[in-house]
Amino acid sequence: MGDKRVVIIGAGVSGLIAARQLEQAGLQPVILEAQASVGGRLQTDMWEGLPLDHGFQVLLTAYPAVKKYLDVERLRWSTFQPGAVVFTPNGNALLGDPLRQLSLLWTTLTAPIGHLGDKWKILQLSREMKRTSITQIFASPEMTTLAFLQQYGFSNRVIERFFRPFYSGIFLEPDLATSSRHFQFVFKMFAEGHAALPAAGIHAVPQQLADTLQQTTWRMSTPVKTVAPGRVTLKDGTQVEADAVLIATDPAHLLADYEHPPVTWHATTNLYFTAPGSTLARPMIGLMAHPDTVVNNFHFVSDVLPANRTLLSVSVVGDTGLDERTLISKVEQEMASHCGIAGLEHLRTYHVTKALPVLSGLQYQPTPEQVRHGNGIYLAGDYLANGSLNAAMLSGEVAAQAITQDFSITG
Repeated sequence: MGDKRVVIIGAGVSGLIAARQLEQAGLQPVILEAQASVGGRLQTDMWEGLPLDHGFQVLLTAYPAVKKYLDVERLRWSTFQPGAVVFTPNGNALLGDPLRQLSLLWTTLTAPIGHLGDKWKILQLSREMKRTSITQIFASPEMTTLAFLQQYGFSNRVIERFFRPFYSGIFLEPDLATSSRHFQFVFKMFAEGHAALPAAGIHAVPQQLADTLQQTTWRMSTPVKTVAPGRVTLKDGTQVEADAVLIATDPAHLLADYEHPPVTWHATTNLYFTAPGSTLARPMIGLMAHPDTVVNNFHFVSDVLPANRTLLSVSVVGDTGLDERTLISKVEQEMASHCGIAGLEHLRTYHVTKALPVLSGLQYQPTPEQVRHGNGIYLAGDYLANGSLNAAMLSGEVAAQAITQDFSITG
């Protein structure tokens, strides 16, 4: 099997995990990546020692695949406190998990985001999700997140003032139309672990995976035009032969016989500002629960990671249709009037048009049948299961296993 040639298209997390598994099986894969750096959708720039992630992304430490594949100590991550500061038309509210931080009990109980019954239900849901296995979650009846919350008995007040702003920032859609399976899975991950920021930003995750590869050949800045059985054609017309091709990106534009529609995407815009100081003064996320604002959430990166300057990250969900100058001005106005955060100086804006895949029929990981396109062509990516780093990793693992199994069968 060691003489078999495997070409991987895409150096995102799925492709990197697949390469790692293929190396362990004695193969020497070739990675073709259109961009100049690894990571796919996980990209970071650095500014004065602080990371500017392209889109607000946290690493959920409870993800099973994170525990399996990452050396967490090397990432030198710092965690957010479990909870949020919610900015509502009736004032600010500090909401936390009193089971982890008892000092937040009183502020959580008195927070004007819902009645006591809502807060009891949040604790009840947390205990329930901790007892529920991941397998059970992804076998549960599928409905929208909004329908699930209403069915569970949460009031409209707590949905609008907590669940909608918090989970809209995670799902990148404002209607809570995302599958209830995804909501339960993410809720379980938050209940069992922490939201963390690696010291060098989210790009440190794929970079660490790439650094572990020893037998992989890299061809960066090499866009692919088409894929056919046994052959990859590059944009410049060069052809690369392969016994197996793993497409670790959207395959719709690469395969002539691909019968599924292209992946559609949720978008987000992430703006960074310098500020005179932090108004949160704690490593927590701020949620905007005012109606008709473009700002969804924000946090001071410098509250989470050691810094000499105050760096503010602001997230906007979806496409506002505003030009950049107008968007910056509106964000600054909303932060000042609703959150009391003034004196901002704009630093950088990242428009991420392909942030999360729009999916239904969610599952924990793809099946071997899903990753086998046929004729020596394989697929990987979180779009095959659910939009998460965990799913991206597992899809690469399943695809690599399918390739090695098929090689063993064919000799």
